[in-house]
Amino acid sequence: MLDVFRQDFAYTRELIGIDPESSYEIAGDRPMKIGHWRRHVGILDMQPLRHPTVVVLLGGKAGARYREGDRWSERDAAPGSTQFIPADQRIVWRIDGELDMLTVQFVPKANVLSPGAGEALMADLRFAVPDPLSLGLGLAIIDELEGGADQVAERHVETLIEALCSHLEAKALRRAPLQQPSNGQQSLRRSTLFEFVDQNLDRTIEIDEIARLFAVSPSYVFRFFRSEFGMTPHAYITSRRIKRACELLQTTRTQLAELADQVGFASQSHFSIVFKRHLGETPQRYRQRVMSQDGRRAAAKP
Repeated sequence: MLDVFRQDFAYTRELIGIDPESSYEIAGDRPMKIGHWRRHVGILDMQPLRHPTVVVLLGGKAGARYREGDRWSERDAAPGSTQFIPADQRIVWRIDGELDMLTVQFVPKANVLSPGAGEALMADLRFAVPDPLSLGLGLAIIDELEGGADQVAERHVETLIEALCSHLEAKALRRAPLQQPSNGQQSLRRSTLFEFVDQNLDRTIEIDEIARLFAVSPSYVFRFFRSEFGMTPHAYITSRRIKRACELLQTTRTQLAELADQVGFASQSHFSIVFKRHLGETPQRYRQRVMSQDGRRAAAKP
């Protein structure tokens, strides 16, 4: 399997047009290979890889999207998110800025459970999934590899890489499988869609996933949102994320970075930008204002 990883790695080097900032591979029963890449990129057209790959965006420009048929994805990616690149499928990304990413290939432990189980787990990762732990582990790995030390502490690096791969696999395992109703379009009702969105605000929600869940086409989902909610799926889901964020800002003292993750944003900075665009003030200012109002109301009570 390590030879397959090396072939995919060589293709990535050719596609991006530069050598990686650093790379590392682990042989044995559970091979792994990572690479750190940095370059200004416009459109990245990746031909099919031989093995699934997970990309951790370490930095660079927010707003990367991927091609879905004849349009770009509703969801955009920001630093601190993970993206899944399936095997045997062409992927086109629009970056239009600096790309700073860690590519990760590994064999999931779940492969030992049943044939194809590992592939199914890897396929359950999605585009632009907010993932602070993967970001932290990724930055720690490249700090060890590129920090200027005379000698890399190999065992420490391997421990970090193994922790990252185990986390990505566990992230897939925690996802509940989608239940496919048998009555097609009749199952897609305003109430069921409202409930589905609100129950999954802590993660990426794609139109294709909703279409599979309700056994309808992506175009039908798009029209349904327009008809029932008067806005695109992306706009509606974002509005629900902001509403949930407001509730948490009013009722908890959760740190903004953690709160952003809880409502499905890739980073605190991305969350703050979207929040201010919707409400005209930053999340921190909103929390201060609401708590100040609550304090005055409490003081005014006899």
